[in-house]
Amino acid sequence: MTIAQLLELEYLKHMNKRTYTLLIVFLLVNAIALVLIYSIHSLPLTAQVTEADQVAQIYSLYFKQAHFLPAIFVVLLVINNAGFDMAQGTLRRHIIDGCSRYDYYLAKLYSLLLTAAVVFTLGLLETILIGALRQGYSLSALLGSLQATVLVRWFILLVAYAMIGYTIINLVRNSSTAIVVFLGSIVAENMLRWINFLSPSSSYSDYLPYRVIDQIITVNAPGLLQILTILLYLTVLLATSFGLLTQRDI
Repeated sequence: MTIAQLLELEYLKHMNKRTYTLLIVFLLVNAIALVLIYSIHSLPLTAQVTEADQVAQIYSLYFKQAHFLPAIFVVLLVINNAGFDMAQGTLRRHIIDGCSRYDYYLAKLYSLLLTAAVVFTLGLLETILIGALRQGYSLSALLGSLQATVLVRWFILLVAYAMIGYTIINLVRNSSTAIVVFLGSIVAENMLRWINFLSPSSSYSDYLPYRVIDQIITVNAPGLLQILTILLYLTVLLATSFGLLTQRDI
């Protein structure tokens, strides 16, 4: 079985009721967040506050403060789709049909990137549409205020969260358990950050996984150490998920 055939199967498997439901819920929740951000931060335009300046400020608030919404839905989609495969024994059938585990893993990574791209595109289009239809901003201001570097960093953040979700589902092999582990890991890291806040002599919280990944988008220009730490975490996630997939019994 070729990579192209695997990708086609991935697409067909993912176009199911649960996927559509998650995407619709994401659009609704994201729309509520966007309406609130636009409503709170849209001020009367003046010579000092231009339309482009205001849109740029709103984009900054959305990407920096509400980026966790699309990230969480990317994780849920990845866990849902990979969990479906595990429940149905899809890998075993692919191996019988002549597919290698390496090719299967590559197809999963392509699928993961596609999932992040879909959520990224829907979130971005919704941001522009709500700005144009509800707030009356011009498309030139909405499009002109987008920064390529910010968009690239936002996409990398979504891919990083997708890798976390895929690694967790490969570890526990059950969708419900994987979601609990994912949410629990966020709570655990926030507790560690709170403990670190009470002990200012230590600064380990700056290097915790979610903190590092979030800084892709929440800081204006990530430093070299932050970039290297992000690459290290992504490498660990890739190696761990690949090892779990290839070494475990099917």
